[in-house]
Amino acid sequence: MNKKVFLLSPNSVDELNPNLIAYSMALGYLGAYAEKAGWEPVVRDCYCSDWENTKKQILDVIKKEKPSVVGINCITMNRFAAYNSIDLIKKIDQKIIILVGGVHPTIFPEHFLINHAADIVVMHEGEETFEELLKKFSKDDLLKAKSLKNIRGIAYKENGQVKINLQRKQIENLDSMPFMKHDFFMNKDSTKAYFFSSRGCPNNCSFCSASIHWGRMWRFRSPEKVVDEIEQVVKKYPKVNEIRFMDDTFTLNNQRVIDICKEMIKRNIQVKWRCSGRVFPVSLEMLKWMEKAGCIMVSFGVETGSTKLLQEIGKNQTIDQIYNAFKLVYENTKITPEMFFIIGFPNEDKTTIWETIILIKKIIDVSKKPLILTAARMLEIYPGTRIYDLAKNKGMIDDNYWLSNPKTPIYLEKSESWLKKQRNRILYANWTYAGFLPVVKLFIEKKMWKPRKIYNIIRPYLTGLN
Repeated sequence: MNKKVFLLSPNSVDELNPNLIAYSMALGYLGAYAEKAGWEPVVRDCYCSDWENTKKQILDVIKKEKPSVVGINCITMNRFAAYNSIDLIKKIDQKIIILVGGVHPTIFPEHFLINHAADIVVMHEGEETFEELLKKFSKDDLLKAKSLKNIRGIAYKENGQVKINLQRKQIENLDSMPFMKHDFFMNKDSTKAYFFSSRGCPNNCSFCSASIHWGRMWRFRSPEKVVDEIEQVVKKYPKVNEIRFMDDTFTLNNQRVIDICKEMIKRNIQVKWRCSGRVFPVSLEMLKWMEKAGCIMVSFGVETGSTKLLQEIGKNQTIDQIYNAFKLVYENTKITPEMFFIIGFPNEDKTTIWETIILIKKIIDVSKKPLILTAARMLEIYPGTRIYDLAKNKGMIDDNYWLSNPKTPIYLEKSESWLKKQRNRILYANWTYAGFLPVVKLFIEKKMWKPRKIYNIIRPYLTGLN
């Protein structure tokens, strides 16, 4: 058997700017585990491209490398390209074993095993399962049911039926994991790198599927291990001047963040960095250390300014906590706090929209300039979430939707045009409330020279009053 495994992230249906999207960390970790199992990984991250590029990469790699196994990383946004990839690979060579993993196949294994001819779905957190599969591939015919039934964390076909094995225990000690293979995605001119320092989220927001994949138990790496990996990457790629922590809840433990910052300073790692976090807990001490260590932005998932909606979606935070977090950052540091918010939760109306506007204006009274509202998006429906269950109960969607419609659906209690108008109201308030000069100052400060950025600033002025 040729012990080469082709690891693929097919293209998303969305048009994406690769400069703004992290490379596939899933493939980076799987590649490290493939090497650990004695296999040679061949990696192609096509997520920010299109189907023609994904197809070309598949054809080229299979022709040149002749892999025995293909591992496909699939989330909701690239599921159609994953379906097409499976069909194409099996058309080229029926003997190639196809593994599919990620949050979407974890929820709908039958879509990949019955509707499309994948051989195995690796469910939930997949690295250790993937390693075990590759080791067994080297020894016997793993696709026989007798070989599969005792492997935890997989789904497979037996006599035309989907069998789902017991779930594998999550990796408790993340320090035991090998560093992900950044080399697959970087070269001597790379200026950005991406890292995970923890996994899991203890919260259970109604719209988010992260806890389905990673679990609700928050697990974390030691500060020393985190900085070991950063140090290794920036030494190998000296042009890297910015990194991003991709954790869902990087700031959950303030003392741990402080320890990471102190370790970065101790080792003289001079890079700018960004992270995401919750608005509580956020301490002044943590923010000060983050700034000393090079943090330039922290992204907070605010979602809405309505107390009622925050409670209904299970966000587990208050308006006061949101305000206090932004106030702490603006008044005590030069870090930019970014606000994520979503339009169109169940029971969203003009009152809840106005409450969001009030919150934004209250924070602008502190910041004296417009806020960075990057993800001002309408509520999307993701499988496995409570929003999905609600949408199904209301007849908005069913499980077959994901097989025939490439776009991620929007939750619509009201019309899409109404939601767009409310979004423009929020953006208009944000970009006009502080006055014209602060907008110009922010424009210069953030170097918003690109036409798309200019349009995003002008758009609310053009549409906010309509």
